[in-house]
Amino acid sequence: MKALFIFAHPDDETFGTGGTIAKLAKAGVEVHVITATTGQAGQTGEYGDITPEELGEKRKIEQAEAAGILGISKTSYLGLMDGQLINHSVEELAEKLLPFIKDENPDIVITFEKNGASNHPDHKQISLAATEAFRYWMKTASKHVRLYHIGVPQSYLKEYEKAGLTMKAFGTPQGTPDQDFTTIVDTTDTFEIKDKAARCHKSQASDWERFGKRMGIVDLKKEYFELIAENRIV
Repeated sequence: MKALFIFAHPDDETFGTGGTIAKLAKAGVEVHVITATTGQAGQTGEYGDITPEELGEKRKIEQAEAAGILGISKTSYLGLMDGQLINHSVEELAEKLLPFIKDENPDIVITFEKNGASNHPDHKQISLAATEAFRYWMKTASKHVRLYHIGVPQSYLKEYEKAGLTMKAFGTPQGTPDQDFTTIVDTTDTFEIKDKAARCHKSQASDWERFGKRMGIVDLKKEYFELIAENRIV
């Protein structure tokens, strides 16, 4: 079995689905990741004043270290610029993704929900593109294939709001209605692996610190997925 995760930036797969990835890898599932950018426009953290190109190379190293901990077999990059995915049409991005999907021939594909979980424009654009590419590919896939979107339960966002911990850098997140999730993965047994992998992303340490502050408010050892599409071939 093979699982393909499609995201916008290095760390997206670790922070969002690291526990699930570790569980899949431990179960013998081959896990591959496609990352649209190298996170060139992100925070620099302990690296200080470096160029976007230098940051992108640092983040690729961080992602490789995290991938080794999580059990990810392969990471590929689309080579696009962080913060600029909106300048590429959904169709263009889908065309870039489709050859990867065909070549990988995964059983399941995972990406962000349509609002990108945090409303980040890059997240939203890669979600739309991955979804379109999957819908095209599943028509010709000769096995049962499924597409899942990851998201944040609306009930969690309400608790963050009460605690003053809502991140609104890209507007107020909408979240996913709790009842829409079709799969909830308890990652208690792999959370230490996820935490170790997340700490590899030193440039984005403040994001993981924010995650830690939310741990006491909601159960962040659960990761939430919604089945979006499948071809139903058994």
